[in-house]
Amino acid sequence: MTVDSLMEFTNIQCETLNKDFAFFEYCLLKSVNRTYKYVSVKVKLLKTPITRIKIRFGLYKRLNGYKPFLNNMTFDACRFLISPNPNPVTLYFYNFFNEYSNINHPCPYDHDIVWDKMPYHSVNNTLTKILPFPEGKYMLEGHWIAYDIYRAITKHELLARPSQLESQTEINLMASLRILLSFGVWRRAEESCGTDDQSSVLPIWASRDISS
Repeated sequence: MTVDSLMEFTNIQCETLNKDFAFFEYCLLKSVNRTYKYVSVKVKLLKTPITRIKIRFGLYKRLNGYKPFLNNMTFDACRFLISPNPNPVTLYFYNFFNEYSNINHPCPYDHDIVWDKMPYHSVNNTLTKILPFPEGKYMLEGHWIAYDIYRAITKHELLARPSQLESQTEINLMASLRILLSFGVWRRAEESCGTDDQSSVLPIWASRDISS
């Protein structure tokens, strides 16, 4: 039996933490029709070139507030873009937006950052082809750090639903098995990141609230 899930955007939020450093010119989710939605983001950088960037990201599931679904991870973006292959989990999330963004080159960055019309079918190709997600609401959260200072936060809210008429119990079981199998890869990836972020070692069953 194969169990597939579909993932689509439901909302996007962008917040600037330091407006003297950068600001969002736009941050939007547009629904063209029932089958085509896309996300577009443009960040205006005010202090270029930028030579040191880290990104902390995590995937959360909504269960009485958003709770960790997979581990949080912090990685050095400049180092990763020089040699992306050794870190499979970071590469997994990087492929989430790589094709639609202009941040697909090594540091420094001396230009504005753009995600241009990233469609929700790209989310399906990146996320659900590897891990079938249980039905529910999710959030992919990114904290953008330059020179060890938090500069911005992005939150992509997502909805997972089954693509076939399978029972929810079967879908949840298959998803849980895949996640457990991938957990060993995730831990090895953390070691390759060289991160000192203690939150990155939270287990997938951790129940820390981050939002109501």
